[in-house]
Amino acid sequence: MPRRRAADRWLYRPAWRPVDWAEGPYLDGTLLILSPTVPTDAAKLAFANKARRVVWGTQGIDALSSLTPHASDGGPLFVLLTLPPDPQTGIGETIATLAKQLAPHKNARLGFVSTGAAPGLRPLKQPAALLLGPACRIIEQEYGLPCRWVDCAEADLAAVAPLLGPLFDTPRHDRWAVHDHRLWRRTLVQQALPILPAVFGPGTYLVLGGTGGIGAALAAEILSDPGTSVVLVSRSGHVPDRLRGAAARVTAISLDVTQPLTTEAAVDRLRPMLPALQGIVHAVGIGAGAVLETRPPGGVQVAYTAKQRAAEIAETLAVRLRPAFLVYCSSMATEFGGVGQFDYAASNALLDGYAFRSEPAECRRLSLGWDIWREDGMAANGALTDARHQAHRAVGLTATEGGWLFRQALALPGPHLLISTVAPEEADYFYAPRRASVIKAEPVTASFATAADPSPAACLRASFERLLGLTSLPADVALADLGADSLTLLDALADLESQCGIRLALSKIGPDATLTDVIALALPPPAEPTRWTGVVRVDPWRSGRDGRHYVLIHPVGGDVQAYRALAQALPRSAALSVIADPRLTEATLPPLPLAARAAQYRAALSAPANRVYLIGWSFGAWVAAAMAAEAEAKGVPV
Repeated sequence: MPRRRAADRWLYRPAWRPVDWAEGPYLDGTLLILSPTVPTDAAKLAFANKARRVVWGTQGIDALSSLTPHASDGGPLFVLLTLPPDPQTGIGETIATLAKQLAPHKNARLGFVSTGAAPGLRPLKQPAALLLGPACRIIEQEYGLPCRWVDCAEADLAAVAPLLGPLFDTPRHDRWAVHDHRLWRRTLVQQALPILPAVFGPGTYLVLGGTGGIGAALAAEILSDPGTSVVLVSRSGHVPDRLRGAAARVTAISLDVTQPLTTEAAVDRLRPMLPALQGIVHAVGIGAGAVLETRPPGGVQVAYTAKQRAAEIAETLAVRLRPAFLVYCSSMATEFGGVGQFDYAASNALLDGYAFRSEPAECRRLSLGWDIWREDGMAANGALTDARHQAHRAVGLTATEGGWLFRQALALPGPHLLISTVAPEEADYFYAPRRASVIKAEPVTASFATAADPSPAACLRASFERLLGLTSLPADVALADLGADSLTLLDALADLESQCGIRLALSKIGPDATLTDVIALALPPPAEPTRWTGVVRVDPWRSGRDGRHYVLIHPVGGDVQAYRALAQALPRSAALSVIADPRLTEATLPPLPLAARAAQYRAALSAPANRVYLIGWSFGAWVAAAMAAEAEAKGVPV
């Protein structure tokens, strides 16, 4: 278990180190190269002898569909995606789709090549490429698909051929770059504390997202110095409780940057309230996240839009009013990823790019990659549902520590600092796949399945109260204003799906949604069991001869392909069947409560000769338990 270190060892900065390397090995498999441009003869020649088979394609749907014939032989598949010269945030969708297509292939590896996305070695030319950092981590965390990234100084595809070693033959999650004909590896190095922390001089400070946990804590730190005042911008426009003691120096403004608005309109509204502007803090964020397998398209842009709008407002004010600093509140998720956090981490990585702007020179920009906060944002999760996250919170930052680090960081040079209370090499423990977050650790028994199904309203209220540490959750206050962020929402929706069988996409929950709003989204229309009659299919995977019948019931997501490895381990003398979610092919089927769905699944099973064995993982385990309870109540052995 990672241990909390002394506070003087919490700050880190990215650094590049040269490494010795050799040209990549011959790839005994298919190398599929997806390039935004037609390859030159020099590029084709450079890759000609690098793999048993080299296939060239272009980015987009055509290239992705071309994966199928080249992956069908089951041999190793190496996919190299080179980014266009000016990638936009939409590149995140291409990456997510590509990973999803490659995931079923057991011997696939994925590599990315960018140009001008190695800040610290050279000027940042491709800010959108920064999302590759967390993307590589999350793809591997969710799919087990090895994923690497290398940045080149020039858009010369032929120069990429020697880099197949670091791309496909390293076990490390490193970011690589080629600079001055050498290979460099990005790492995190400990940053010593400054001799003296920053002092906030008299004047006005603007905090965008000022009513959130981090924004309010940093505003409180600023107000602890005499002569300071803060302007808080948020959707609600209220003054947080922790700032009420200094209310005379606090101005709260309601401005929703999640809604379409022009930068000029926002700046014109704010500028009269910012006399003698000394600093700006960008702490805007919205809940966004879902595992890649089920995430809706466009998630990166949805998560990034509010951050981007607030950043453009901050940058415009920085140019016109020339404050001493502009701080962007980012996340350590940009380094370590996290299951279900593709959109959240990618949007923060994109935000990091703003810290490398240089105009005006007198405004110092700094991106702070915060570790988890113990007291703000999300409260502790239950140990049985998410032990790793609970352990992470236990070593997380308090609001007081966050304010102290804010001062230390502002007194240090550099555009990018990261904060980790544990050693970075140990932090991976907290970001590893959280298998226990979907289904509780205690065994599921038939007695549970016979109990009345929890209603979506009761499930959501209990889940949010537990996650936010509240004894009574107000139903009509924005969840974001209560401290809910993307991880809070993701865990609450996981509870909803595992306990009620209702899948609700995070993208449907608006940034100012209340508990009442979420309950309304989760409530299914009146069930129509007759429309389910006859649509549940029990697909045979193997016939048996010993009278036993194993039935695998789909997990979250509805597909059963994840069970193929398990199927190989089950006795070959037994019959084997699977039940996929009928809504994969019948999208208009209405949602069913857990017990009703289990009844439909059990009715589709023919009477076994001896005994049927029901097997399910995730949501499938709950359905299996409910099926078993009903069957045993009717005297049918399972």
